[in-house]
Amino acid sequence: MNKENEFVSRFIEILREKGAWNQAEPESVLRGWRLFVQGCEEGYDDNQYEYYNDIVVRDILERALDDPELNRLPGIEWLRREVAEIDERFRRILHEQPVDDPEHHPWWRAYVPYYGGREFAEDIQELYGVTLHVVD
Repeated sequence: MNKENEFVSRFIEILREKGAWNQAEPESVLRGWRLFVQGCEEGYDDNQYEYYNDIVVRDILERALDDPELNRLPGIEWLRREVAEIDERFRRILHEQPVDDPEHHPWWRAYVPYYGGREFAEDIQELYGVTLHVVD
């Protein structure tokens, strides 16, 4: 098996270990993270349950980035660059007030986007007392 196939196979194995029903290749998972961030840039337009379901894609990417076996394969540099680029976009739109303790949660879970649809903004206000800018 060549190194590229080994990288993709290990990535899919990590998804399986995480319990993901969809064993997707790295490009697919990155596309999911990119689309999620794009939606947040426009104002997350769903509820808090869907938000936390959608953000699992970043948890999966982190697990891949932390995997010792994947880290010895050449594709890891590409994956790190791609994730870092999308992460930077996401960090720029996060509310400055955390919704969870940043000491005990990853940054992408400790903060939420500053912009959201009415339902998401109301959910976040009710649950955490954090006021978001509502976009329609």
